[in-house]
Amino acid sequence: MRLRMMIALLFMGYVIGCSSEPAAVDVKPVASPAKALLEEVAKTGELGSGAMDIDTALNKMKSTDGAKADKLLKEFGELKTAKSPDEVKSKAKAMADQL
Repeated sequence: MRLRMMIALLFMGYVIGCSSEPAAVDVKPVASPAKALLEEVAKTGELGSGAMDIDTALNKMKSTDGAKADKLLKEFGELKTAKSPDEVKSKAKAMADQL
């Protein structure tokens, strides 16, 4: 009697737990930390101490998307030499939009 009960429970577990269709998984892309930093610079117009963090994030991006990272690092060099807050805002927004 116990054996039949155990077999019935195992069978029910198999039927319930083993479906033929895999479960759907939603995968959301992770935003680059550089994007958040650049968006903040685009709001304030001040590069400040966040420049080092942006540089680090862009250099880390080289391992996954080297061409985009190189382009953004070149633009980041131009951002660092921007003269006015409006120019900083404009360049930072343009860079953030690429991420």
